[in-house]
Amino acid sequence: MLAKKYRLPVQKFLSQRSQARRSDYFLLKIFSSTGTNSRFGVIISKHVQKSAAGRNRLKRLMFRFFQETQGQIPRQDFLVIALPAAGRLIDYQEVNLELQKLFGIYN
Repeated sequence: MLAKKYRLPVQKFLSQRSQARRSDYFLLKIFSSTGTNSRFGVIISKHVQKSAAGRNRLKRLMFRFFQETQGQIPRQDFLVIALPAAGRLIDYQEVNLELQKLFGIYN
């Protein structure tokens, strides 16, 4: 899990204007930030994964990606919304690859 200073308070940012990027599995909203750290938020609805355990697992995998790539991502606020197709992502490698494409990180 990410430290609190790296987590985005999602409810405050839902109605704000942002830039957006989209992939087959995720929608990425980018907000300008005045803070010293990048912050990340994740929204996964029941349309993506019916079970709470499945939603939490996907959220943990996404936060793990953010933790590992924190230095490579610019200082902005990011909100990632999982689309229904994201429920088919099974392991960390798939989630990692899709988020790398979305953020433009190439290893």
